[in-house]
Amino acid sequence: MKRLMTIAALFVVGCSPAANEPAANQTEKPATQEKPADVPSLVGEWSVTALGGKPLQQVFPMTASITTDKVTVHSECVTFVWSYTQNRNIVAFTPVSTGHCGRNQTTNENEIERAVKGANIALFAREGREVQLSGNGGTATLTRR
Repeated sequence: MKRLMTIAALFVVGCSPAANEPAANQTEKPATQEKPADVPSLVGEWSVTALGGKPLQQVFPMTASITTDKVTVHSECVTFVWSYTQNRNIVAFTPVSTGHCGRNQTTNENEIERAVKGANIALFAREGREVQLSGNGGTATLTRR
């Protein structure tokens, strides 16, 4: 009988969790949540480098100047202006004006107009030196100058 009690005691000790382990029906306390990483600001000088994931097809550059509340995209003789808001990665753009020089807009100019107008998210890459503005109007990729 004494031998049976010793075997039973060893079995219980062998099946018990270690002092630093939670019991099987308990969960560990969640780790302290870290503060989310800072999201870069759109403010700055940018080059439009791709539309819809493809490099620009036009020979003249397309640039963007962004202040705290306004986006201005200039392409040869077409200038688009939007007001905007940014809350971390969530963005919203509202058309303000478009200036033309007398010619029809190029395909890329039409694409940037649709992409920015419909953008609702800004996805940053390369430590904030690149951003993709995406939404139901397509995608515009901008690279800091």
